[in-house]
Amino acid sequence: MTAPRGPLKAFMAELQRRRVTRTLIAYGFVAFVVMQVSELVVPGLGLPDWVFRAVIIAALAGFPVAAVLSWAFDVGPAGVTAVVDGAARDVPAGGAPPWARGATLRFAVAVVVIAVTTFTGWRIFQGTLAMEPPGVEATPDRPAPADMLAILPFENLSAAPDDSYFADGLHDEVVTQFTKQATVGVVARQDVRRYKGSELALADICAELGCRYVLSGSVQRAGTAVIVRMSLVDSGNGSALWGESFESDLRDVAGVFAVQRQVAEHVVGALGLQLSQEEGERIADVPTTNGDAYDAYLRGRVAVEAGTAAGGVDRAEHWRRARDRFREAVEQDPSFALAWAELGMQNLRLYWWNFAPAAESVAEADEAIRRATELDPDLPQLRLTRAQRYLWVDLDPGPALAEARVALQDVPGEAWAKLMVAGAERRMGNLDEAARLLNALIPEGSRPGTAGELLATRRAQRRWKDVWATHEVLEERGSPFSADWVRIYLELQETGDTSAVRPALERMVETYGEGAFAGGGYEFWVMLRKYRKAMEILEQWETDRFHRQWGFDAMASHRAKLYAFLGMPDSAAYHAEEAVRIYEKEADAFVLRGSWHTAIAPDLARLGRREEALAHADSAASFFERDLWLRDSHREARMRVLVILGDYEEALDEIEYLLGAEYFVSLTAGELRWDPLFDPLREYPRFQTLTGPPDQP
Repeated sequence: MTAPRGPLKAFMAELQRRRVTRTLIAYGFVAFVVMQVSELVVPGLGLPDWVFRAVIIAALAGFPVAAVLSWAFDVGPAGVTAVVDGAARDVPAGGAPPWARGATLRFAVAVVVIAVTTFTGWRIFQGTLAMEPPGVEATPDRPAPADMLAILPFENLSAAPDDSYFADGLHDEVVTQFTKQATVGVVARQDVRRYKGSELALADICAELGCRYVLSGSVQRAGTAVIVRMSLVDSGNGSALWGESFESDLRDVAGVFAVQRQVAEHVVGALGLQLSQEEGERIADVPTTNGDAYDAYLRGRVAVEAGTAAGGVDRAEHWRRARDRFREAVEQDPSFALAWAELGMQNLRLYWWNFAPAAESVAEADEAIRRATELDPDLPQLRLTRAQRYLWVDLDPGPALAEARVALQDVPGEAWAKLMVAGAERRMGNLDEAARLLNALIPEGSRPGTAGELLATRRAQRRWKDVWATHEVLEERGSPFSADWVRIYLELQETGDTSAVRPALERMVETYGEGAFAGGGYEFWVMLRKYRKAMEILEQWETDRFHRQWGFDAMASHRAKLYAFLGMPDSAAYHAEEAVRIYEKEADAFVLRGSWHTAIAPDLARLGRREEALAHADSAASFFERDLWLRDSHREARMRVLVILGDYEEALDEIEYLLGAEYFVSLTAGELRWDPLFDPLREYPRFQTLTGPPDQP
């Protein structure tokens, strides 16, 4: 009589009888082989990392499935049969037939293949499993960069090449629609512009932008009929997530806005997400029903973006054209609040960059703000315009920050709004918060200018390690010339070592040509004490002034400085007097009155007009009382005036303050080491304590 077996022994015996153990061993072996092969094959084929992770997850998920199936079914000579309790798995006397041998292994292979295929297929179909790169944290208000969406410039398929503005304008509008929601992060419009007409593969574009999804499209216009074709692709696996064509008629402007709304809704849905009720309402807004007004508005928006991408004279022309288009839009539809807000903003841009008469630009901006406020006081674009006026005209960052923060709640994806918040924080003296906000924009594919703003903030904090880390971003996204130029400048500001300047300049001249340097080459020859060479460069300029954002530099002022360095006081005084005459005559050309005080003060000092020079220098600092970012930087004017006047001890007091200032100043210990203005101070012990031992180039 056989002794009764305990429950555990009975269960183990049943596992063996049903061949579960053998099946699971075979399954583990097959799964291991599949994972090893995947680890080698996935990178070789250029497949995304999630494919290998999907194989691992599927293999683990299939393990309990294999156990259950092997318990319930048997693969034998009679095929796949259910195992009946108590029934033995008999094998024919001659052994299993050839086809049945290795059935357990084939069963395990089948389960692994089914599990991997099912899970991977589901992953491709859904396209929503977020795999964040190391070191990137997704937060509710900022999606991880790896999951961001790039909306590439739309292709113009219209017969008339002049209709390209419509494709560009519609692209800008679709991007704007996405800025009204926070569900999907969107790469800034300035960063995708360079891919217009690009033949780069989508995967390469996303690698450069740090995004995952790409929305591309084309626009075909014939008269008033418009056809828009859109497609959404996951660059991780190349799969098409959504695609559709839309037809509309420009005589029905509401229909055009409906297309924009549908595109946003379809894209969000294709990503397995959902807009909130508030986001849906913002996207459904119809700002105008006038086709001519909307057409003028689109032309204006395209000109704004073209000016932002350009520089110098080209920027001024584009931005003046944008102002004229917005004027046309509000003439066609006086109830078009969005166009009024844009007209106000455009006049502020022309004012701040000194591209139009200041008084006229501010007056038109104020009228546009008033009209927009009457129509829609809570319009986010209007709040941004009001914020910009507080920053640029009133120099009052407090209310600017309040307006920008409220606007950002309605356009959480708008990079310009985020930059404005960061700018207001910085000008209130909150440099750490400004740097944090700017740094958060960098991974989102922000424009090179954002890296420049962050670099300036870090330099003001004298955090040189962070400065150089930010410069690497500038090298990746900005022009090579600008990056090289900034590198030389930063090295001088940090160390004051001019020994590497000349070879660096020679390399840049060889690479870019002398014509690329304009005023910058002059400054570097001054650093090297090559005053005659610097004078030669000045003589090449066929103008009496060098345009600056907030005003201008009189060429006579630069000549006066060079003659003073050359030890020729009479010539220096002659040109200083000419500079003062120009500044007094053209005071209205300065956007910021404080900048005018800063410009004229050194030349008054060279003429020995001490009281006037110091009065202007003091006015420059007090002019920016509420703007801490600009206030201390203009206090430098007083320090330089004191050096020119020979009041060295008082100048050293100012230098000591400036080097320890909490807010932005351009002065660094490195600059004190190379600037020839400070040569008379180099033997002073206090100066050596502040800058190190004398090391005149």
